[in-house]
Amino acid sequence: MEFHDRLNRGMWSRAPVGDVVAGHVHSDLTFSVVTPSSVREEQNHVGDLKKIADRLNLNRQYKIPSYGHPCTGWHALLAYVPDAMNEGLRAIGFSLASLRDWKVKQSTWAEISAETESGSLDCRGTTMVDRWTVGFFWIHPAERGRGFSEHLLRATSTWLQVEPQDLAWHAPISVAGQAGISQLVGDPVWVGY
Repeated sequence: MEFHDRLNRGMWSRAPVGDVVAGHVHSDLTFSVVTPSSVREEQNHVGDLKKIADRLNLNRQYKIPSYGHPCTGWHALLAYVPDAMNEGLRAIGFSLASLRDWKVKQSTWAEISAETESGSLDCRGTTMVDRWTVGFFWIHPAERGRGFSEHLLRATSTWLQVEPQDLAWHAPISVAGQAGISQLVGDPVWVGY
């Protein structure tokens, strides 16, 4: 029953897990961050939320990166809304970002769309660069269309101290992701491989 509730409404929590992200205010959202140095319980919370996202991710082409092992370097930004039925919050979205050497290049959304349609990634023209790269970005389907993606992106970039248009996005990028990200960061965009 509890897992079904999580699938339908997001993960319940009495308070945000991890450190609350200051500097980004939204009346309906609270943001927190879990880093590789966070305690195991907080990392497990992200792992549980990742399982929900993976279960609701019907297009299996888009894999959520492995999370939880400290050497992976992933930082998770979690988005919470107040729970109307219980005291507490519901985790309804997250982004996973990592700073490490990535093969990156700037691409237009038309090029990314063509790669998605063909099913093959074009890594020509990439260079190895240390760049914050978003490996996964997800909002619970029941909460989409409320502008939360923009706020999660802004909270992510605030925490990482990088402008949204300077983030790279790990390929492949889903069609829905392309639509949302293109509105938030413009064209061209950094893509990581």
